[in-house]
Amino acid sequence: MGTCVQGTYVLLTALLGRACGLVLPLRVWLFAWPLAKIAAIMPITQGGIAVREAALVVLLAPFGAPAALVLATGIVWEGVIITVGLLAGLTAFLLRYSNIRPQDT
Repeated sequence: MGTCVQGTYVLLTALLGRACGLVLPLRVWLFAWPLAKIAAIMPITQGGIAVREAALVVLLAPFGAPAALVLATGIVWEGVIITVGLLAGLTAFLLRYSNIRPQDT
């Protein structure tokens, strides 16, 4: 299950990169994204923000990826993750005070 989730993250990042104008083969993303995620676990910043993006810039440079587009893709990805997390939290908060409750067993 974890492999499927991480594979989906790679695919979504590749699609976001394409939307930002960064066209790279999926195999390049499958190489660089996991290594960038490993770099992000270093305790330099909160949640690896900026470390992952910098690692992606370095890892994708040999494949001819422009640094600005790689960085833009990483920032868009962070925005998506933060936005979805905030929306999920807001939904949970609002459902707590709504009349929609699971039935007691």
